[in-house]
Amino acid sequence: MRKVMVLKKQYATTGPAFIMVDDYEALFHCWGADYEEFESGPGNYTVAILEKEDGSVVLEHPSRVRFISGE
Repeated sequence: MRKVMVLKKQYATTGPAFIMVDDYEALFHCWGADYEEFESGPGNYTVAILEKEDGSVVLEHPSRVRFISGE
């Protein structure tokens, strides 16, 4: 398993409306699929399956995951 840094949005005081900053480290298990129900049917999307330090498992959007090199 590889270590990843999960990012979160932080609203900027200058420049763009928000920036992405480090939130927490986790272990990457694999890519998975999730869905959201809409009136016209389900919408499928890719998620990262991650294990936090406390052992809990979370699903995160791929744009919020950065692999930590060398580990």
